[in-house]
Amino acid sequence: MGAAIQAHDTSSAQLTNDALRRTHEANPVLGAFVILDEDGARVSAAAADRDLAEVVDRGPLHGIPIAVKDIFDMAGLPTTCGSASSFGTDHAETDSDVVGALRQSGVVIVGKTVLHEFAFGATGDRSAHGPSRNPHDPTRVSGGSSGSVHRQHD
Repeated sequence: MGAAIQAHDTSSAQLTNDALRRTHEANPVLGAFVILDEDGARVSAAAADRDLAEVVDRGPLHGIPIAVKDIFDMAGLPTTCGSASSFGTDHAETDSDVVGALRQSGVVIVGKTVLHEFAFGATGDRSAHGPSRNPHDPTRVSGGSSGSVHRQHD
């Protein structure tokens, strides 16, 4: 994706819109996202495209849409850590260090993903938001604190 953006074969805005569209289509089945930040993602994508047009290159991730676990604070969004005990918490005032570093590298964060409660588990199916499903086979859990183990979900 980075090479395609650099070659002007696509734009961050186009990749972001595609990512958001695919997320809307898949999330009802996969349950991968806790929250989408569509407005924030579109603003970041437009800024990434503007920077590149002005020959400001933040590196290989510049303009690439990504998602972060719902354990990292993102300014303006709640952080639930996959736990019902965290519902109703205030929106984060600042980004966590990792989110700040990602933003500095020019990534576009489209939203926050489901994780095993407090990222403490191996199946990915213990979250207040429900289980996340394996995108290759939705009858299986995503696995891991945010997903990689393939086992049959009961």
